[in-house]
Amino acid sequence: MKLLERTRRLQRLSQAALSHETGIHFTTISQIETGRTIPTAKELVRIAGALGYKGDPMDLAQEVPDDARD
Repeated sequence: MKLLERTRRLQRLSQAALSHETGIHFTTISQIETGRTIPTAKELVRIAGALGYKGDPMDLAQEVPDDARD
């Protein structure tokens, strides 16, 4: 699981809602979360802003254990 997906789920946001907030198509968000697409730095900055993520936006593309807790 990517940190992006974990963070999005913790905030109870759907991919569609995140898409609406970022202007990034929901299929692209899905592909980023599943590792089928490598996100651009610009996309990660937009996603981080929409999620209120305070860390390095590039970290959102990293894998984390499914059971990781904040």
